[in-house]
Amino acid sequence: MNPLSALIWAGFVAGAVSGVSTTVTPPPPDYRLQTGRFGLAAAPVGDFVFAAGGWADDGICDDIEGLDPRKDLALYMAPSISPRFFYSAAAYDGRMILVGGLTEERAITGEVEEFTPEGQGEVGPLPPLPLPVARAGVAVSGDRMYVIGGETPERSRTGKAQIYDFKTKAWSEGAELPVAREGVVVEKAGKIYAPGGYDGGKAIAAFQVYDVAADRWERLKDLPVKMSAHSAVIADDTLYTFGDYEVMNRTAACDLKTGEWALIDVGYRSSRHNAAVLWSNEVLVIGGNVSSGGPYLDYIQRFPVEKLAAAPRRPWTAENEPKAEPPPAVAAEEEDDEEEAAPAPVPSSKGPAPSAFELSGKPAPDFELELLDGSTFRLADQKDKVVVLDFWATWCPPCRKTLPHMGELAAAYAGQAVVFLGVSRDRPGDKDKIAPLLAEHKVPYPTGLDLQGLGLDYSVAAIPCVVLIGRDGRVQGRQVGAWDEGPAELRKAIDMLLAGKELPSGKAPPRAAQKAAPPARTARPRPLEESSELDPAFFTLKWRRDIPPLQQESARPTRLDVHVPPRRLAVVSEESLHVLNPADGEPLRVIPLPAEAMEPDAMDRRPLLVYLQDGSNAVVAALKTKYEVTERSETSRSYRTVETSVVGFSDDGGVLWTNTLEQGMGALQVLALPVAADRDYLVVATWNQLLLLNPKGEVKLDQPVGFREHWSIRPGADGKYEVVVRGEDVAAYEWNLRAGD
Repeated sequence: MNPLSALIWAGFVAGAVSGVSTTVTPPPPDYRLQTGRFGLAAAPVGDFVFAAGGWADDGICDDIEGLDPRKDLALYMAPSISPRFFYSAAAYDGRMILVGGLTEERAITGEVEEFTPEGQGEVGPLPPLPLPVARAGVAVSGDRMYVIGGETPERSRTGKAQIYDFKTKAWSEGAELPVAREGVVVEKAGKIYAPGGYDGGKAIAAFQVYDVAADRWERLKDLPVKMSAHSAVIADDTLYTFGDYEVMNRTAACDLKTGEWALIDVGYRSSRHNAAVLWSNEVLVIGGNVSSGGPYLDYIQRFPVEKLAAAPRRPWTAENEPKAEPPPAVAAEEEDDEEEAAPAPVPSSKGPAPSAFELSGKPAPDFELELLDGSTFRLADQKDKVVVLDFWATWCPPCRKTLPHMGELAAAYAGQAVVFLGVSRDRPGDKDKIAPLLAEHKVPYPTGLDLQGLGLDYSVAAIPCVVLIGRDGRVQGRQVGAWDEGPAELRKAIDMLLAGKELPSGKAPPRAAQKAAPPARTARPRPLEESSELDPAFFTLKWRRDIPPLQQESARPTRLDVHVPPRRLAVVSEESLHVLNPADGEPLRVIPLPAEAMEPDAMDRRPLLVYLQDGSNAVVAALKTKYEVTERSETSRSYRTVETSVVGFSDDGGVLWTNTLEQGMGALQVLALPVAADRDYLVVATWNQLLLLNPKGEVKLDQPVGFREHWSIRPGADGKYEVVVRGEDVAAYEWNLRAGD
């Protein structure tokens, strides 16, 4: 997932043409998102629509796409949000407000952010939700935002109405829903409508409306048919819904004056877990999915309000429903809603054959996993053994169907060089459900709860998923989906691996071989369990406190908080870097910049420049990222990262050194830290490492860090720094940057 922008907001606005008609009769087939996704949120702000977050083919999204329907444009914006999906958004006073949702580890977050598109765009925090929720309905009425219902960290559905006052910046509570649920809500003239939804066990037909002024809920006449996973908008006096968990090609309309529902046909393409917005005089339905395992949808469907209003109505009955598409045979570990309506298993007597994917043929990512009994499974200990990783969850019906067959298969290989390991994608609050289910189905192999992103390391997009590792430690393919009877294909594959043979699925498919590999991570249950986790040559532990993090806290968009006054202020102009005294603005040095230091990349962004002092000399460090275009059309382009590097330039513009980061190590932050009166070091923070480079470009420290760790740096004694690291606990260190000299 490209976490950055393909075009800054100023360029986006410059590319918009005013005065162009906003009416589009047929949905343009080529109007698409840059990245297909489901569980996203969208909101109209001014003349534009912004779509953010969600889950894509390669994982959770932290980007924002700006849509200009007048030009059929969809462009990445400059700022990033906290990665999340199944969250909600609304527009207020020229801003997009992003609320709650699920994090990469499927924890429910209470985080609230606001995206302001003015200038180059900014993302900042708002006070968090009192009760963290995902899949809630969000609507704005007046100067208040109403967060209705949703899924709680305990996996129950709440009826709470959480109200945020934009003027006082405070949260309060309103009257509770008569029927607790998750799902979309829409506002019209001080009334908030909640059609259908999901109550944690099934879709519901309840139609509820909230009177903002009276703080009172009313139950309207139930929907003719249960409905969930849909989107909705109100245009004029009609409420329109798009999609459904099971009937994905349904479009329904409710006349709010009469309360009567009807089905309409407007050429809506099947989609669920999408986002719908009313923009100008048309409705945009954005993204979504039709199968839990992907690929996920990138198209943007457009329906003029005129066309919706004029569409013929027919009674909404079960008999009149559009023909439902068959449910998929897998359940996405990210899409764990609607257990009773979850995908059914594949009716096969042997199960699907293992297939190749992007990790096939590569060394299996190393990991340690804490098991339910408190012991630890280490992949490194399984030398010369076939390893079978079973990714599953208690909430996944196809997984439960497969469990007894997996138990029988493991029993059949008892005593042989085959190791089975269960990796549960359940949440921590559901840990107690795992062991009884394993015992019920007589599953003999050890199982652990995936709290560290092991499923992400193994590219697990849907479950049940079995990943096979050969005796040589290389990934040999995966099997996605369930079966009714014995797993003959899986047994055949294990026998081949025991014999030392390579599976046909043991080689990466051509497209995956060309795709940039995801960043490698070492999954660790507690990143800072011991002080030796940090390089003892540089870090001396001062204290540690065992304070667990909030389960719903999401990954931070920055790695470092630096509380060090700048010694020099560097300002970039068109051709030079101006070094000033930050106290009084006195010019200290003007460094001419070569074209290479200023050359925009394929996404029209200039390198990030950092000034380093090296005695009487100066070094300008430039962070550069190379991209290649993967898809191109008349109105949009898609990119992938090819290489990220740091280049050092002398004060006369010559190249001193180049340090290329490992593939996939996109930099989050780059900054200078003084190590002496006349010398600086360069700190480069990525998603999984912290690098320290001297002015010669030499790497003095290569420190692995946990995915969710956050470092706060401030000056210490004797030219050293103090670092407080917040991860699975809180620890303070003395950091000697000169230790490597």
